[in-house]
Amino acid sequence: MRLFIFESHPVQYHAPVYRELHRLCQERGRGCIQVFYATDVTLRGHFDAGFGGQVAWDEPLLQGYPARVLNSEVGVPLRGFNSLGGKGIYRLLKQERPDAVMLTGLAYRFDWSVYLAAWQLGVPLWIRTETQDEAFARGWMKSRVRGLFYRLVYAPIRKALVIGKLNAAHYEKHGLHSSRHFKSPYCVVDRFDTISSAQAGQCRQRIRREFGFGERATVLLFCGKLQFKKHPEVLLDALSAMPLEERNRYGVLYVGSGELEATIRLKARSLAGVKVCFAGFKNQTELAPYYLASDILVLPSRKMGETWGLVVNEALLAGCGVIVSRHAGCHADFEVLPSVRVFDGSCDALVRVLRGQPPVAIGARQKEFMRNYSIHAAADGIARAMASTAGSGRGEAMRTGLADEMSSLVPANR
Repeated sequence: MRLFIFESHPVQYHAPVYRELHRLCQERGRGCIQVFYATDVTLRGHFDAGFGGQVAWDEPLLQGYPARVLNSEVGVPLRGFNSLGGKGIYRLLKQERPDAVMLTGLAYRFDWSVYLAAWQLGVPLWIRTETQDEAFARGWMKSRVRGLFYRLVYAPIRKALVIGKLNAAHYEKHGLHSSRHFKSPYCVVDRFDTISSAQAGQCRQRIRREFGFGERATVLLFCGKLQFKKHPEVLLDALSAMPLEERNRYGVLYVGSGELEATIRLKARSLAGVKVCFAGFKNQTELAPYYLASDILVLPSRKMGETWGLVVNEALLAGCGVIVSRHAGCHADFEVLPSVRVFDGSCDALVRVLRGQPPVAIGARQKEFMRNYSIHAAADGIARAMASTAGSGRGEAMRTGLADEMSSLVPANR
């Protein structure tokens, strides 16, 4: 069978999955994929408000699998719903007639053009998104309206590629029964698999010497955008709440940039007894040494949309311990590990974790557990969904009483 995958832009965590999926399709001879991107701006470079500067990923995100950029930009791409249009989508699907279409988001007009065109043409719709129900605080009425919206949106969906426990619960709650679920876990490239123990040790020592961390210091790592949602300053607040003799055994390493950097640097200067260092923004291929130099990753996100938190995957693969807020979606999948502590995101709770039972990395067992959240596991889940579809025919998309109303919107996108 032929699966068409539509993405707004190349994503550094998705492209390796498509590369592996393409390999599995060729190896097993059960189908083929084609990935369509609305824009390649993340490769050309664009202003990322979260990082507070120009960002262009340094990996070949369009290589190793069939990929095509549709150049659907309208104005400045990734700057709002209408910044990626849907011109030509209906014609493309009508001409090619794939066996299924998979969407990875519904944030842009581009995504909805694919959704509506596939529905009208009877092409089965699949979905693989980060969406879950615990990422934001919502009132009863808003939750009710949101639930009704998703029930309507998910009615035509044939298969849900599930990234984790909260994502599965979301689909189940809003009408996508578990019988239509295929596990395709959220994952990152394992950049540590080819690094020997000796190399890892040398790398750790080099980075720690570079930043002036002592051999016995417990280095707390924050990696990501320095923005309000991720609550990066709480590391310093927690340490400042400890007596000097407690906090002087810690060091803090910030890897990333963003709107709060100046505020955090100011706090760091007034915090006695703790070495606080800033590595700045680091691209994907530059990150591994900073994880290896650290002992514990802290992701203290607020309840403002942290649907997963892939830095936790990276830290666990590196052999770090993790302290993660329960507002980060990945906590539900990783809290079973001895190397993970889940807290409520507050300063007081972080102090209690650091004083109580800090996470303890479990070496080989941790790496083995993370195979369940690997690039291969994610690709294999999509491949299994494809295999379950092969030979069953294209069928017709499920329709509801709103089909005629929604179909009337499609011609504008042809």
